[in-house]
Amino acid sequence: MPTNDEIRARLEAATPGPLRLAIMDPEKSYTEVFEGFLSKGSGNVWGVLVPDHPNTIDGWSDRPAHGVVTCWTGNGPTSEANALLYLNAPEDLTRLLAENEQQAQRIAELETLVDEQTRAKNLARNVISLRTKLRHEIEDALGVGCIDDPEEQFRAALERIEILKEHAEPSLRGTP
Repeated sequence: MPTNDEIRARLEAATPGPLRLAIMDPEKSYTEVFEGFLSKGSGNVWGVLVPDHPNTIDGWSDRPAHGVVTCWTGNGPTSEANALLYLNAPEDLTRLLAENEQQAQRIAELETLVDEQTRAKNLARNVISLRTKLRHEIEDALGVGCIDDPEEQFRAALERIEILKEHAEPSLRGTP
């Protein structure tokens, strides 16, 4: 799989964009149009082909039979780089899409963790709130919340505990 640096290098070496789609007029001679493009550059003519494509019957001398050219990039200074960019685009895009899908999956996992942590924090707040309410209810039930002296509160709480034990189920009294 190509690395980000390899993909970036291909993009930087190619003709700067934005690119646009060009459609040849079927009324014009393709040979004449092609020769017009080639007259503006020099050297090798670069293109991208798909070998063993089933829609082509005859091969040319520079490509195998059943190959089809998917694009001609010309013979200008960036034509080779453009051809390499287009040639590698499927693999580059496949890797980038796979990476994007992995990142989207990781984001979804992180969002789930954040939701779980938020629920846990809310539960913790609820537990603290319930504990406080329970403590106040116990103090009110035992009648110790209105006593200011701590020692007196403790004695009153012990008395209430003994009363509760007397009226509790045997299994709660600590005896079999």
